[in-house]
Amino acid sequence: MCYICTNFLRFLSMKHQALILLFFISIAMAAQVRLSRVAPLVRTLNKPDTLTAIADTTPQAAAISGVDIAVYNTAIHYTQRLDSLIFAYRRWHYEGSDTLSNPFYAPLFATTSLSQPTLQRTIGSLPPVYGIHDAQVQRVAAMDRALLSVYSTHPELVRPEVPDVAPTTPAAPVVARPAAPTVRITPTTTLPAVEPVDLVRPDFNLQIHRPNFWKFTSDLSLQFMQNYISDNWYKGGESNNSMLANVILEANYNNKRKLTFSNRLEMKLGFYSSKSDSIHRYKTNNDQIRLTNKLDLKASKHWSYTAMLQTWTQFYRGYRSNDRVVYSDFMSPFESVLSLGMTYKLSAKSFTLEATFSPLAADYKFVGRRRLATSFGIDEGHHTNLDYGSSATINTTWTPIKNVTWKARLYAFTDYSRTTIEWENTINFKVNDFLSTQLFLYPRFDDGVVRQDNHSYLQFKEYLSLSFNYKF
Repeated sequence: MCYICTNFLRFLSMKHQALILLFFISIAMAAQVRLSRVAPLVRTLNKPDTLTAIADTTPQAAAISGVDIAVYNTAIHYTQRLDSLIFAYRRWHYEGSDTLSNPFYAPLFATTSLSQPTLQRTIGSLPPVYGIHDAQVQRVAAMDRALLSVYSTHPELVRPEVPDVAPTTPAAPVVARPAAPTVRITPTTTLPAVEPVDLVRPDFNLQIHRPNFWKFTSDLSLQFMQNYISDNWYKGGESNNSMLANVILEANYNNKRKLTFSNRLEMKLGFYSSKSDSIHRYKTNNDQIRLTNKLDLKASKHWSYTAMLQTWTQFYRGYRSNDRVVYSDFMSPFESVLSLGMTYKLSAKSFTLEATFSPLAADYKFVGRRRLATSFGIDEGHHTNLDYGSSATINTTWTPIKNVTWKARLYAFTDYSRTTIEWENTINFKVNDFLSTQLFLYPRFDDGVVRQDNHSYLQFKEYLSLSFNYKF
């Protein structure tokens, strides 16, 4: 650089050389004066006690003492900042929001290292730390989950283990063990050949199936009844044979949380023969088609909100002995009850209860044969009737002793002007898995129909049979 400047000055005249020299001399003198003023200020800044002493004096006293005005102003600014810092420190108190005061957060702000306390708290056996608030423990657990996610997804970023800063149990004393014997291999020693290890992952033929929340069941039974009476029986009577087929199909949905959807289809059809009936060779003694759909939303352990639809009719025409008049038929009647309410469920060792109480219910009736309308509570000359009221349905199953089961269904509906009550009781005496005896008792009350002479509104049906059963 000096060589370049020297060659440059050689090409200038003496007058220009003198002017340039004077310019550089003036710059150097100005710099010297500036440094002479700054030097005392720098030395004073390195001595806080001196600054405090200067700030305690007045500007006139500082000028008399020979203190530069820039040093005096710096001292005043320094003491003011120091006083504000002391005042803020005295007013500060911990409010619980300073997360950096929690030593458990240190691994989050450090380098990506393998934290021993995190491993001990998650997959090890670190003793619990007492005296820590539950919220603090939850924050520590969240930090552990975050670190484990990094360890498992990006192991290449994890550095060697960091020291344990969490409280731990005292280390077990080190027990000295005898040194292992030294084995020397001579050149004549031959090692067995090591076969290569196949590192290919084996195929375990794993199959993953989606959960099936549906459950399908069926119950089929065929019942026979036979009665023989000779013509000369002293009390009279007649022989008869009867048969009854019963099919129950169920499709139930349960998501194992709060929602259940139950569907139950019951079909019964039975015939019997009577020698005294010269018109009909066979007549029905039991005829029913009933479908029950129920949607439950769990509200508590035993209670649930329920929407239920019950629908029923029959298969075949109904006659009386030596009478060609039809008293019932398919869709004569047809009845459907939609209700909203709550269901109570109880399950014990030998007893189950499911009771549905519906303060809001709608009962729809339809009779295809208009002549039969009044027999089923419908105004004469009409086919349909719609009533609003309340209903209740209670289903119970009780096993008092082994191989004896009592199933009951109690149904009631009222529109506050008429009432219908049905109580079905089926007592099953089990002989084996395929053979049983059934006793069926069915009282019924309905004050909405036309009352017959010399009869009340109470009706009753009963039969005893030998049954062949099959379930799947």
